[in-house]
Amino acid sequence: MKANRPFNTLKHFLFLGIVPSVIFITLAVLSFTWVQNIHMSNAVQSDLNSSYHLFYGELYKEAAMLNVLAEQLAENRDVRGAFLDKERERLNEVARPFFQNLRADYDVTHFYFHTLERNTFLRVHYPEMHGDRIDRFTLKEAEATGSVSYGLELGPMGTLTLRVVMPWRVDDRIIGYLELGKEIDQVLAEMKKILEVDFVLIVNKDHLNKASWGKGKHGPPVEGGDWNQFPDFVVFAMSREEMPPVIRVDLARPHHFHENLILEFREGGRLHLAGFAPLLDASNKDIGEIILIKDFNTLKTAAHRVTLVILFGYLFSVLLYAGFVYAYLRRIGFEGKAGAKDIRSFDQDLNP
Repeated sequence: MKANRPFNTLKHFLFLGIVPSVIFITLAVLSFTWVQNIHMSNAVQSDLNSSYHLFYGELYKEAAMLNVLAEQLAENRDVRGAFLDKERERLNEVARPFFQNLRADYDVTHFYFHTLERNTFLRVHYPEMHGDRIDRFTLKEAEATGSVSYGLELGPMGTLTLRVVMPWRVDDRIIGYLELGKEIDQVLAEMKKILEVDFVLIVNKDHLNKASWGKGKHGPPVEGGDWNQFPDFVVFAMSREEMPPVIRVDLARPHHFHENLILEFREGGRLHLAGFAPLLDASNKDIGEIILIKDFNTLKTAAHRVTLVILFGYLFSVLLYAGFVYAYLRRIGFEGKAGAKDIRSFDQDLNP
């Protein structure tokens, strides 16, 4: 029995070496998973932030296109002559075919002629309403700077519109202002195709008039567009047919709860994440929130695969080590038994 003690000690020592290895591997995998989750969270936040900035980048491109269209209209002699002669009905007759083409080809929903005093001479999209003074930021900025102004603005009839206002010059003299606009629904539909991101735009009720809410909207009703559905917000536009239930529930919470909030939900078996960001109008005022919804299933699946590969690699290493220890101990055991037998045989020869 004494002859087996060194062997048993070595066996326990080698097997005990597996225990810290398993503990180390477990801690390593947990640490890696923790770091990966942080990296995943940062990647998601970065992706959503990029989509947010791209949203405003696409607004700029849309505004640049509207500005080109306004410049072309300003060069038309018939349009210019009717405006200078202050003949509203003739101007409407001349401008209406242009507006119909702009709506069909570029989804333009608003077309204005403003006087130097910022009074609306003609709304081509709503000719019955005219003569009101406009105090929107874009028109006031175009008046103050003599340059083109653009941005998202709330209208008096409850619309959220990308507006471009261009000072109308004839012989280096400003004779009035041309304004073209696209309701945000049209803009979001195009952005979804380009950015592969869904958008939900909500506006705080503090910036709206309940009596005129939605009267000027041209598109179909939006889910959540009912004034009474949410306590603080009204849904203005959405690039998807239905709002995810998790977002609908969260919109019932006050505004300050949404800051840096990221919601996770599954749709069609795929992981989606939604983030909240400020909705800024042309004057850089926070009027609500943009909810960005993106499919992150591919990124999440790839992260899980990396974790599994590393985990199986660690397990393979442990099993390989255990197999080596087992084979080594078997060899030592056989050699030890053979040595003990030789010793007993030698002892018997010495002491017959």
